[in-house]
Amino acid sequence: MEKSVDLGRDILKWIALVTMTLDHTGAILLPDVSILRVIGRLSFPLFSYLLILGLESTRNVRNYFARLLLFAFISQIPFYLALGVQPLEHLNIFFTLSSGLVFIHFIRKNPVLALLPLLASIVLHFDYGIYGIVLIGCMYLLRND
Repeated sequence: MEKSVDLGRDILKWIALVTMTLDHTGAILLPDVSILRVIGRLSFPLFSYLLILGLESTRNVRNYFARLLLFAFISQIPFYLALGVQPLEHLNIFFTLSSGLVFIHFIRKNPVLALLPLLASIVLHFDYGIYGIVLIGCMYLLRND
């Protein structure tokens, strides 16, 4: 099956990667240069929107979720080494993104279950917490506007 190229999506991915890199540089290497963190804050909404685009174009939501969750666990190791937190004291952004995906899936299938990822974000201390998951849900609901 031939993969189609979406130039707009690819440009957004690159912008998200660059802003994320600036954010991480500001957080770890240059903590006194606050503009890097300010610019870096653009990366999460971009990655959230790309998550929604990925959900809309995937054929298998479970596999998409499994890949996100696997990467969440793998990237947790450098996350806690770089930031000096305990391994499960604070969870990285991929846990927020994967929970956001579950949140959207539950909104589509069974809205009552959508509370589970929200509660998990509070109990497990995700990056961006409940606000990140709600942002992903709002973006999903407003995706056509």
